[in-house]
Amino acid sequence: MLNEHARLRSHEKRSADRSDILRFDPVQYPFDRIVNECVRRRLAGHAGNAQMILSNLHRFVKPDSLDSIYAVIYDLFLTAEFKVPYNGLCRKIIAEKFAGRAAHQRVPSARIQMPGQSSVNYHTDEWYGHGYDVQNFWAPLTPVSGTNSLYVCDEHDSLLVTDKIRTERRSIEEINQLARGACRPLTMSFGEIYHFNSHVIHGTEPNQTDQTRVSFDFRILLDGDDRGLKDESFFVPFEHDGAAEKAEQQSGVVYIGKRRGFTQVISQKYQALLCNRYAAENRISVLVSETELCGFDHLPTLWNMVAGGYAGTFTELIAFSAFLLPEDADARKKFAEECKARRLTVHFVAEDIVARPANMLDQVEAGYRRSQASRDQ
Repeated sequence: MLNEHARLRSHEKRSADRSDILRFDPVQYPFDRIVNECVRRRLAGHAGNAQMILSNLHRFVKPDSLDSIYAVIYDLFLTAEFKVPYNGLCRKIIAEKFAGRAAHQRVPSARIQMPGQSSVNYHTDEWYGHGYDVQNFWAPLTPVSGTNSLYVCDEHDSLLVTDKIRTERRSIEEINQLARGACRPLTMSFGEIYHFNSHVIHGTEPNQTDQTRVSFDFRILLDGDDRGLKDESFFVPFEHDGAAEKAEQQSGVVYIGKRRGFTQVISQKYQALLCNRYAAENRISVLVSETELCGFDHLPTLWNMVAGGYAGTFTELIAFSAFLLPEDADARKKFAEECKARRLTVHFVAEDIVARPANMLDQVEAGYRRSQASRDQ
């Protein structure tokens, strides 16, 4: 069971209050081993890599080479090896703390802080577009304390500091200085998770230890709460029986092009990369990726996907942007009606809108309006 420590509120302590720390079984949820083995495979061939553990990662990888490590970790986050225990732990937290009435972040966020490095400025997640009452969960994969840990503020002081920042229009440097005086570091080990609200200030200091800190964090959205600027696909609805892992992947196609607006300046390569990443995170198996033909207003590639040669082979149409749809309202209505009749779901990646058969016409138009709004800004 997940247990919360007794409340010990004191601003005099050198480390943060542990009252919001949850515990889980590290054998049942072996995230440290899974991530460690993944990184070790990435370092195959590196001298001495057999001795690599996450807390000494800095001995094998330089800070300016961390992008490759983040890439393999995020690829791992999309595999069943990680997703099965991760989704299981999220469902456990939701069942025990929120009576099963919540959704969790589909893909967690990875963090690495090497000696001498900071990872993030002081902030609240609300400042980055999360809803005011989204619940945050921070899980270290290595022992953390002092400067290689997360510094957090209590909720009351967070609100006071945030109000001061807004009213006095403080700079990033001044925000860090203000928050530094109100925050305290967490002392934790693997098997523990710190739970706090999205309007709580947190951040990091330069790591003055000889240990690398590796952690991941995720968010839980209670039913009825505002998800902020995050799109619908950011969260996975609660599943009592684990059906999310058992379900087979949906089949989909990717539709890209350089027609109008910002689609003209984003290369087809990067449109496809974004769409395929979106597909991977949403358990959609991409059958084919097609680019719209240039110089034709009737969009022959799009119609071939929906009602031509590809019709009936997929259920998910992943379009880079609603800017790729017809400009004529009647033509868009025809497209939406055809998708609805064929029981397709249309994903507009750039606009963060998903049009399902039940609300196809409304959501297609919502996606198109959002694409137009981006042009007019």
